Amino acid sequence: MPSLTHRPIRSYVLRQGRLTESQQRAIDQHFARYSIPLSNNRTQLTELQAINTKHYLEIGFGSGTALSQLAQNNRDCFFTGVEVHLPGVGHLVIELEKNQLENVRILHGDCKQLFDVIKTSIQFDGILIWFADPWPKRKHQKRRLIQPDFIQQLEPLLKPKGYLHLATDWQHYADWMFKVMTASHWASIENPTSISAFVGRPNSKYELRGIRLGHQVTDLVYQK
Repeated sequence: MPSLTHRPIRSYVLRQGRLTESQQRAIDQHFARYSIPLSNNRTQLTELQAINTKHYLEIGFGSGTALSQLAQNNRDCFFTGVEVHLPGVGHLVIELEKNQLENVRILHGDCKQLFDVIKTSIQFDGILIWFADPWPKRKHQKRRLIQPDFIQQLEPLLKPKGYLHLATDWQHYADWMFKVMTASHWASIENPTSISAFVGRPNSKYELRGIRLGHQVTDLVYQK
């Protein structure tokens, strides 16, 4: 009898990009220092919550360029980054080592599979989702990360008055995210700098690539 279970829809495709020698070396030598092992992340995240500082979660940090810059600009804050693609993890570890950044920890894996553990361990001042795959073809839009059920999963991860910062360089995806967030009844923030915990957004390589292609960048900021 065929199984009635269905594989969950992924918002990503595992690319077969090869680790560079420097990325592999960084992972071999330094990843353990910055990573939160999945088998024990509840304990370690709880310990991080005890740190008396603002704490942010970036979902899908890509190459880690923006996350590294955020950590440099805000050394009094703490950042946890989630990324499923190992070359991006390796690149971020290189940046953390090069700049001697101790205020970043990495979760390597699918954020949706980590939610049940994270939400029982820690709450964040801000959640950052910048330049996620827009899946522009209509038949692929079900793969977009920003969906009503996903937004519901984010709510327990935020502190009271915590904020969600979305950014994209695809106008159709910006319209999609606006509709999802409007239906979710989160409060839209027209002036994000009014949020005391707001850390801004450094340029990422994805943003710069979009600008070179003539794309308009849209930022959307909400509080639950």
